[in-house]
This record gives sequence, structure tokens and C-alpha cells, in this order.
Amino acid sequence: MPKTRTALIALGVMLALTAPARAVPTVTMLTPTEGQVFSQPDSNGIPMAGKVAFDIPTATSQAYYLRRTACQDDKRLSLVLGSETTSCADHNSDTPANEATRTAAIWEAVDGAPFAFDASRAITGQMVLSSFNEPNQVGAGQTIIEIALSGNTGGSEVSLGSTQVEYVALPGQAYTTPWSILPPASTDKRDFTSLRMAITIRGMHVLHGYIRPNESRLVLPTFTASFDRRVQVRIGTGLFEQAAMTPDLTSWSGAVPMPLEGSYPLQVRAVQGDTVSAVVTRNIVVSS
Repeated sequence: MPKTRTALIALGVMLALTAPARAVPTVTMLTPTEGQVFSQPDSNGIPMAGKVAFDIPTATSQAYYLRRTACQDDKRLSLVLGSETTSCADHNSDTPANEATRTAAIWEAVDGAPFAFDASRAITGQMVLSSFNEPNQVGAGQTIIEIALSGNTGGSEVSLGSTQVEYVALPGQAYTTPWSILPPASTDKRDFTSLRMAITIRGMHVLHGYIRPNESRLVLPTFTASFDRRVQVRIGTGLFEQAAMTPDLTSWSGAVPMPLEGSYPLQVRAVQGDTVSAVVTRNIVVSS
């Protein structure tokens, strides 16, 4: 097991693994044309069609750093590498009496979401734990680190997997422990609006298990764009409804029910994940 302290300078290269800016989709309306007149008795509705362009998802990664300000209650995950250096203990000096009641410390992402998740690759990371009285490091003993990841997708909290790593700490040194998680295949290509990391530090150790911020981190496999791609149409002030798209996602078509006699705006927009295109409008007339 590696037992060296990871330099913050080395971790600085992870800054490149940040959430990419998401491109906004574009959409056009070819039919109907501006001012086109339709006959109200026509029961087939009003046909619509046009072109659309979406951002192509490519594989990337996002590095989240475990950050905490001087052991305050502000544990968080961030894409931004911070300057905090104070190691903090949530669990140490375990005894047989309280070993079974260990509870997890929760770290929530404050940036880097939403994201499109890539479950075909492992989530990786490292935990850097030190002992009491740095730099002397007087702690020692069995150390078990339990890590569980989850996030919100489709309005529900979904597990991204969990793992456990273990080592025996000796006095006089900090420990850098790599870990990895193979996420469930069911989470692949899904959009997540949050990320949550639960860390439980157990084991029969004394004065060990102080988490070093910024040096401890995780790397999340993601895509540059969402796979949730839609074109929506509406008439007047009604709701946007799904239109059909070609298999290559470059054109769309649809229809809205024929309204009563009058003048109406027809509108279309493209949606990719949490990004929405500008709305395109055509004004039409329905005659009796």
C-alpha cells in the first residue's frame, strides 16, 4: 500500500478534468411557412418539420476534490482544487463498543452537476489519511475505508456503487490509498443532477483517520453532452410536446391538432439534457 503524501502540485494536473461547457442545440422550422393558411375542417392537424443540431457526446472525466475549511461543517466535493490543508477526523480511536455504530460522513458536490454519466468506465480516486499531531503522526492501527457514491437522476437517488479498502497504519506516516468502483450498467448515459459521497472510516485504530482535503479526491467518468435529445412543438400557449426525429438526429417532424378559426403562433425548441435552444416561431392562420 502506498504510504507517501501526494503533493498538491501533482494533483494540479487534475484541474484539466473539469466539467466541459455544454453546447446549446439549434433548431429550424421549414414547414409551415410564415403566414401560411390552413383550413379548419382538415382533421389531419397542422404538419410541422425542420432541422436540428445537437452536441455529440464524447467521453471525458471530472475530478472532484474533497474540501473542508479547517474542520468546519462544510464538507463538500468541488471541481476546484482548493488551498485547505487541515486534516480532520470524523472517526478515530474506535473501540469494540462503537465500531458497529460508525456513521458515514457525507460530502455533496457543490459544482460539476448536472452531468451525463459513463458507466462503462470505473470511478477512481484516492483517500489520503493522516494521524494526530502532524507532522509526527502518532496514530496507528487497522483502518477500513468504506466509500459509497450516489446521485439524483430522474428525480430519484440512485447508487453509483461502493467499495472498501483496508490497511494497517503505522506511526510516523500518512497513507495514500487508491480505490475504484465499477458502477451499475443501468446508470450508463443517464443525466445526474447531483453527486453524493458517503465515507465511513472504521477499524481498531487510535488517533488515525484524519482526511486530508484536496489531496483526497475522485475522478468521475462522464460525457461532454447529454444523450437525452428532444424536439418539442406547441401551438399558442399550450404545452410543448414531443416531435419525431430521424435516426441521425438531424431533422424532425410532427403535427399539432387543428385549432379553431383564428391566428396562432407555432413554436419549436430543441432540448439536450438541461440545455434548451432558442424558440423558433411561425405565425399561421386557420380559416373556416
